[in-house]
Amino acid sequence: MTQSEAVPSVLDRFAHILSAIDTVQEVLHGISENALGNDRMRRLTLERLFEIISIASDHIPANLKAVENGIDWQAIADIGGRLENTRDRIETDVLWTISQDKLMPLRECAERHVRLMV
Repeated sequence: MTQSEAVPSVLDRFAHILSAIDTVQEVLHGISENALGNDRMRRLTLERLFEIISIASDHIPANLKAVENGIDWQAIADIGGRLENTRDRIETDVLWTISQDKLMPLRECAERHVRLMV
């Protein structure tokens, strides 16, 4: 296996989560939920970012998730599943709720673990 084919570590997964959350915040900066509903490109961007976050979080070990019980791991997994299995767009209110309510605890967790692992 070459270095470019190496399996990402837990640290890598947390870095992916942080990067995606940073981009979510950039995408949503200065925009309202209503404006998001009318902006197809932003919605599609958020959907992809949530997919990245969900995939990365799937690779966080269960024992680590168990101690991080302030995070709604199931909601993060569920949005990934919906994005994987839908041909339609995800409702704006779902994207907004996840970005406003679910990502900050995940961000804090990822930052904490990156500090511990570096």
